[in-house]
Amino acid sequence: MKDQIKLSKLITNDYLIFAGVLTGVLLLAICIYGLIATVNENITIAYVFGGIAIASIVFSCARFFVLVNRVKKSVEVQGVVTSIYFYRSRGRVSLSYTFEGTLIQSGSSVVRNAKSRMIKPKQTLNLIINPDKPKQAMIIDLFK
Repeated sequence: MKDQIKLSKLITNDYLIFAGVLTGVLLLAICIYGLIATVNENITIAYVFGGIAIASIVFSCARFFVLVNRVKKSVEVQGVVTSIYFYRSRGRVSLSYTFEGTLIQSGSSVVRNAKSRMIKPKQTLNLIINPDKPKQAMIIDLFK
């Protein structure tokens, strides 16, 4: 199941990766336009935008590798949705699952999209959890 995670779903469903990629691409475009359109005037602004763009993309890559490592060393469990809440484009899913005989109450933030709107209370979902920190859960069904 963990092998079925799609990169595109990971980027669009993780706020930090999505924001970093979007910011980086937009600022990089502004930087390139600034370097092409200006002739030695306000070129410092283009360098500032370029630096922020590179930092945003590096941050997104770091976050991506953190998630990939979390997925690699994770354990799959079944969890039950105890509640779900949406506000504008974001949401929070409260989960209940058992790991090594212990009942754990946790939550996961989600992007409001077609897959997350299909989640209902008392529904059973596939989760991956960090065995070192079992409260860290990701709903694997959203990333397929």
